Amino acid sequence: MNTLSVVTVIGDIDGPVERKVINEKKLAEFKVSGIALRISAWEGRADQVPDAGRIVLQGYLLTRTYQYEGKERQSTDIRVTNVQPLDSGVDTDNPF
Repeated sequence: MNTLSVVTVIGDIDGPVERKVINEKKLAEFKVSGIALRISAWEGRADQVPDAGRIVLQGYLLTRTYQYEGKERQSTDIRVTNVQPLDSGVDTDNPF
């Protein structure tokens, strides 16, 4: 039985967003400050990921197994189901 984990993340994009096309499908991969997991947004969601700034995203955890240099490895990612930039013009030094 597969387990589905629901994840909500609010934070700043950390570093550059890596954009690519794999099997004719758009992909945006990035990290959020303070979270050590790679975040993957596919297809239409890839276009919604801004290049920088604060975002809120929802998704699920996906653990996969793959071969690297003859050894089996495991990776856990966050797969995005919804992403939105949080560019509200709020003063981050005094948000209240």
